[in-house]
Amino acid sequence: MASKTAYEELSELRQQVSVENGRARDAQLRLQAGKAKRQDAHDRLVAAHRDNKPAGEVDKAKKAIQNADTDLEFLAAEAQGLADRAAGALQAVKNFEVSANARLLDELAPKAEQVTADLNAWIDRGREIEAAYNEVVSEASRLVSASGRNPRQEGPYGHGLDSHLHGLRQQVANRPIPLPMPDFARTKFLAEQERATQQRLAREQADRRKLPV
Repeated sequence: MASKTAYEELSELRQQVSVENGRARDAQLRLQAGKAKRQDAHDRLVAAHRDNKPAGEVDKAKKAIQNADTDLEFLAAEAQGLADRAAGALQAVKNFEVSANARLLDELAPKAEQVTADLNAWIDRGREIEAAYNEVVSEASRLVSASGRNPRQEGPYGHGLDSHLHGLRQQVANRPIPLPMPDFARTKFLAEQERATQQRLAREQADRRKLPV
């Protein structure tokens, strides 16, 4: 049986947090309902005294308060216990993120590389789309001018994103988009990639030497 990845373990711990939080919320709702029930019983006792109700009704209201207090004691203990369980589940996540920190970062590195490549591809595609957009604007402007009208008054008016796109182009030109990883993890990941590449090249070179002349 294959061992779990660090993120699979972390996912299970996070799911447990969600479960325990749900239970704790439900317990709080039951506690609030119990408090409302107790308040209702108290109000009925006050009304019974105020309206000079028979002793039987007064005793019934008192009994309802006693029962509500008993329920509240149980509900409060339950709510506190489940709140403690939820806090413990959250602490388990935090503890794991510390103890398995290196494993988590190692597993995150390939995704970091992929999203960085995706972002670069998105920027490159954006440049192509902007160029195509500007070509259409230029052609439409020429056609408007050919009809004797003024493109500045009639349009087309362009996308209005020139300053933003210019800033993006400058940013990318001056500073390549880095992997979204801490320096120490990025350095380790790149070193492992380089080592794997060198090993692959060495194997390919060895295979070529084995080929008959």
